[in-house]
Amino acid sequence: MPLKNKDFLIRALEPKDIPRLIELSEAHAWYEGAKYNRTGKEEKLQTHFFKEEGKIKCWVVEIEGFLEGYVVLSLEFSTWDADYYYHMDCLFITEKVRGNGIGSEILIKIKEFANAQKIEQIQWQTPIENIRAIDFYLNNGAISKDKKRFYMTSGS
Repeated sequence: MPLKNKDFLIRALEPKDIPRLIELSEAHAWYEGAKYNRTGKEEKLQTHFFKEEGKIKCWVVEIEGFLEGYVVLSLEFSTWDADYYYHMDCLFITEKVRGNGIGSEILIKIKEFANAQKIEQIQWQTPIENIRAIDFYLNNGAISKDKKRFYMTSGS
């Protein structure tokens, strides 16, 4: 779907957007080959995005009244840098509207936001097999630092 310049709006997430955000998150997980469980997500996202404001910021991409993407930042602390940074948890744009400059506009928006908050660095990761995303980030001035990401659960 080719878009004319600026036929999209990048705006703050609103409570009414949560069901579509869940759909987009599920599509993002599927795109990266991960599992996704919708159970309890709506209530948790409502709590984290709207009742614990300050640590997490979410913007959505709206095209003709429909959400086609999102980006989420969370405030983190780096001991090595002795300073805060934003972790870009997710950046996802639906396949049908990729390639229209939306991702680059999102990166500009989050850089401006971080700068206004006096946060100097934004960090994120992407799967090593997502060559399209890696090329996109490098073409937008990002610097790569290879690491292996781990996680574990806190339960039994």
